[in-house]
Amino acid sequence: MLYAPINASDLIPITGAYQHRITLPQIAGYEGIGKVIQAPKSHQQLIGKRVLPLRGEGTWQSLVDSPAEYAVPVPDYIEDKIAARAYINPVAAWLMIKQFSPKGKHILVTAAGSDCAKLLCKLAINAQPLSITAISRSNSHIQFYDKYAIKHINQYDDEAIKYFASKADLVFDAVGGILAETVLNHLSNLS
Repeated sequence: MLYAPINASDLIPITGAYQHRITLPQIAGYEGIGKVIQAPKSHQQLIGKRVLPLRGEGTWQSLVDSPAEYAVPVPDYIEDKIAARAYINPVAAWLMIKQFSPKGKHILVTAAGSDCAKLLCKLAINAQPLSITAISRSNSHIQFYDKYAIKHINQYDDEAIKYFASKADLVFDAVGGILAETVLNHLSNLS
């Protein structure tokens, strides 16, 4: 393994939330990038290559035994630290955009400080929405969203949240709780 980040999805099983799906002992970690040092004859071309060891036995270790058919080669132009996070958030964002097309819609995205929300917004731009509004706890993400002409509002600005929720055709929420209730209670464009 070269890099193995900590993703929120790694923390869920550590808390015991997935007891029905996990057999202990188990090593944590779903994401990461490694260099292949050994492979079956059918996958010898992977030796020495950087790969995402999908469905491996936990990426938070030095060596991961991953099924060869799930080792995804990483192109040279992608940095290790970026590639190490290329599985969960990008796939989640891509599936959400594929399932719920933002084309011609006003989009509202919560948890806008997260990598997943940023990827979601960037993918949504390509689908030609009418607008994208991103909600986050911190104003430290304004520069990122300004770069893509995405409206950014603070999670504690109730009036702005109510206004943009009332204009939204599609909401991607990853927060839940009071914020989600506020958004849900002010939606008017959803069919």
